[in-house]
Amino acid sequence: MKKKIILPVLFLLFVSILNAQDAYLDGLTIGKYLATGVNYSIKVNLKNHEGYPITSCSVKWQIDNGTVHSTPVNIGGGGVTSSNYLPVTLTPSLNLSSEGAYDLKVWVYFSGDTNHDNDTLYKSVTALSSYATGRVLIEDYTATWCQYCPAANTVINTLSSNSRVVVASFHNSDMYSFTNGENYVESYYSGSIFTPGAIVNRGEMGTYTINSNHPTWSSDVTGRIGISPVDFQLNFDIDRDSRVLDYTVTTNFKYAMSGDYYLNVYVLENNIQGSQTNATNPYTHQHVVRTMLGGIDGISGVIPETPVLNTDYIYQNTYTIPSTWDIDQIEVIAYVYEKNDLNQTGVLNAASKKSQTGVENEYALQDKIQIYPNPVADNFILQYDLSGNESFYLNIYNAAGELVLSEILENVQSQEVNIVEIKPGFYFGSILKGTEKIQQFKIVKE
Repeated sequence: MKKKIILPVLFLLFVSILNAQDAYLDGLTIGKYLATGVNYSIKVNLKNHEGYPITSCSVKWQIDNGTVHSTPVNIGGGGVTSSNYLPVTLTPSLNLSSEGAYDLKVWVYFSGDTNHDNDTLYKSVTALSSYATGRVLIEDYTATWCQYCPAANTVINTLSSNSRVVVASFHNSDMYSFTNGENYVESYYSGSIFTPGAIVNRGEMGTYTINSNHPTWSSDVTGRIGISPVDFQLNFDIDRDSRVLDYTVTTNFKYAMSGDYYLNVYVLENNIQGSQTNATNPYTHQHVVRTMLGGIDGISGVIPETPVLNTDYIYQNTYTIPSTWDIDQIEVIAYVYEKNDLNQTGVLNAASKKSQTGVENEYALQDKIQIYPNPVADNFILQYDLSGNESFYLNIYNAAGELVLSEILENVQSQEVNIVEIKPGFYFGSILKGTEKIQQFKIVKE
């Protein structure tokens, strides 16, 4: 009798191996800092390590071992295999009523899963009732010899048009690369190095892994736009004769926290005409990191371990722009970040500004803009003097970083803005000159 069941058992084992399914998640997208009382979407990518398709499952989430929320997922078109993935938005939205730190757990479940070691993602989030405008830093690794980089560069250039996104492009083993830049980006690679690759907010304390899947970069970044516990400002001037860059970075904490804090400042060059594999040449390279003024290790000693709330921590320095760089195409970006005992890092906030040689700069324009009344019922007046030939725009974002209103500003002294369709709450407004942000402000809708 035993001999008769050996073949069926082996056959069933063989079939089960062929039909193996190993569901896992990546791309957990939600900001680390969230405003209290605001709904936030939690998004993940459903993937399968095996070739046999997953056609249905559920994705669950909970906060601090509380209520388990489950989102059923039914998949058409042949299901999820090792060659594709499915973006999933979880329900309900996350809404944190009280200020403080929370642990978010997200996991996938289905009965045919052969490996439960990779089912779960974790992320620490903090709810804030006092906060500043948040910006997201994305650093990509590109190369003139890389055939896949033009498509990735398109994603990066599109993201850079968002005033809440700060972009830096490091080059690998080409005429625009430099040793510190290569060593810095390559420190994020746990295995073989590849281009294109991108890292968001310096890896968010180990929860974001550098990846080459550039179609996901946009959702990875925009899903994190929101608020920050730190008000972060960058200002600089360039003396055209001496080519000396004089820059100032100001950090001001709005939430009580302690940690190991650093700054870094990069000098970038835009609109470089050069070559590029798999693209029409000459090719225009944007956001090229030329130097890291804080080096690989960043700038320490500016911010104490326990910052005093609403206190400015100012860092000022100079740098001479090399004669081979186009002084009219200089961009400076800066960011403040924290580091833990495992040497993992996460960006708290970032800022960018392009050179304004020969034109009125951001800080002169700020004095010409007024918003009233604020708080707002249904309408507010935007009073300004933005004369000139360039286009000006008003964008309004909710606390989750989602664009809720966009208007063209006419060349007049004031303009009434109707926000009757916007729900009550806190909003951020941006004035843009073309694609260049020139001022941001807060609006409270009653």
